[in-house]
Amino acid sequence: MRIGLDIASTALERQADVIVLMSGVADFVQAAKLSRRKGVKFILDPLWQDIPVGLHEHIDGLTSGFSRPRRDEGHQASN
Repeated sequence: MRIGLDIASTALERQADVIVLMSGVADFVQAAKLSRRKGVKFILDPLWQDIPVGLHEHIDGLTSGFSRPRRDEGHQASN
């Protein structure tokens, strides 16, 4: 909730031109919508995870600043 409030406050006060959020959960749909209505570009980096359609339609761009992680099929995590 705190991150959503920070995004909303930043957009309302016009303190940024672009917001980049590293998440992929639908909790940020309202913050993304508000940001875009206020003229702030909203870029999402979901860290290679799928994102909900409801969130995808309220962003200006989808990117990742990290390489896609490799999956080791033969390696199991130890506890």
